[in-house]
Amino acid sequence: MINAAHLHLVLAHLPVILIPTGLTIAVVGRFKQNTAVKITGASVLLIAGMLALPVYFSGGEAEEIVERLPGIVEEQIEAHEEIAEVVLILALATAVLALVTLFQIIFAKSTATLIFNLLLVVAMLSSGFLAYTSNLGGKIRHSEIDAGRGAATQVGHDSEHDD
Repeated sequence: MINAAHLHLVLAHLPVILIPTGLTIAVVGRFKQNTAVKITGASVLLIAGMLALPVYFSGGEAEEIVERLPGIVEEQIEAHEEIAEVVLILALATAVLALVTLFQIIFAKSTATLIFNLLLVVAMLSSGFLAYTSNLGGKIRHSEIDAGRGAATQVGHDSEHDD
């Protein structure tokens, strides 16, 4: 049975993968001046940006479950939660710009160069902040990626005696 923490983890991977993927497709479309590829990239970015909503809103329930587990550091949850607010804004801005870009390309028959270039910049920012937020989220339960918490001693090794 899936709980809120599991759902949050599953959903969280989608924008983390799809925004850089959509960005890559859009950049290829930009440099090749291929409208179909631009539309594909913008479409992926629209969907990925919208997926940030259920990720963000599932975080509260996930926190309720995780914060009761042994070894959880509340400050790590708070750091992840604070940056997640920024990511939500960036991801939604990406989605809105993608929608405007699609409208201009498909309906206005415009090349939408200014908006499309702005979309690329915001998608790059979203990608970077998503990576950072994911890293912070991973540290909540994966001590092996947080050297500051002494991962070696947590898995039964004394780091002073390792060769």
